[in-house]
Amino acid sequence: MLRESRRTVVAPVANSEYESRRALWEDATSWVRHEIALAWVDRVPESDREEWPLPHSYGLSDRFADSLSGLDDGQLAKAFKASVDVLTGRVKTLQGRHLHALRQGAGPADPHLLRWDGARCMRVSIEQNTPAARRMHFWQKPDGSVELIRVVTHDDMEA
Repeated sequence: MLRESRRTVVAPVANSEYESRRALWEDATSWVRHEIALAWVDRVPESDREEWPLPHSYGLSDRFADSLSGLDDGQLAKAFKASVDVLTGRVKTLQGRHLHALRQGAGPADPHLLRWDGARCMRVSIEQNTPAARRMHFWQKPDGSVELIRVVTHDDMEA
């Protein structure tokens, strides 16, 4: 019995609920979509889900999942809540998100950052009053659909 117990490999214990669920998915994009769906269930009361539905189809840039690596559980929870607010359109009613277009330069008169297809780069707050507060960048397409670009620190102004 002693020999048998030494052969048994104990799986490492995940340090967070997000890591545990991430391990269940083959690719990061599927995991992100799953976490956004869970955040929507937590964020939007059942009585409001018809008014603020999670779209069946939305875009995720190739860099979005990577931009979440290194975030702790609290930051991930905030990022997924912000994703829900953006995807449902609820972000337009929440002053604390500070929704605004990303500009091509630092000046207030600089033009908005637009993509070849007419999509406008938008920016929302995930955190406030903290060093290197997180922001989310996303493309708002002309048809109203959204593509999440990445989560960045406050001073990162790239799309």
